[in-house]
Amino acid sequence: MDKKQSKVVYYAVWLIVAAALVYLGHLVFRHYQQQAYMTFRKDGLIWAYCVVPLLYGVHVALLEGLPKKFRMYWPLFILVFVPSFLMLIYPLSGRFIPHNMEIYQIATMHGGNVVFGMISGIALFKAVTSRETGE
Repeated sequence: MDKKQSKVVYYAVWLIVAAALVYLGHLVFRHYQQQAYMTFRKDGLIWAYCVVPLLYGVHVALLEGLPKKFRMYWPLFILVFVPSFLMLIYPLSGRFIPHNMEIYQIATMHGGNVVFGMISGIALFKAVTSRETGE
């Protein structure tokens, strides 16, 4: 198989996995929403809203291809991943440290929690991997 055909196969597999991730993410959200409705405990739902978008972001980062080597890129990690990850886990920290959730509600208006999760996943993947062997 030549290089062009292998890229097409990779993108086809990536798309199939993306569809499976979206479907499974929907099932996870629905399960924890039903559980929260019945038990009045939102712990699982909050975890799902943090973990699933993070996985989506890592999968989006794989669109460029598999990494060639692992190498830490600190500016991306510190300036992009850390702030977006902190905003992603902000509601989880409310279980351990009392704080004002109004800041988080303003920041995550219109689906911002998914955006922070995807940014965190992409930035984490890009910060610890390199596609080029010369880097």
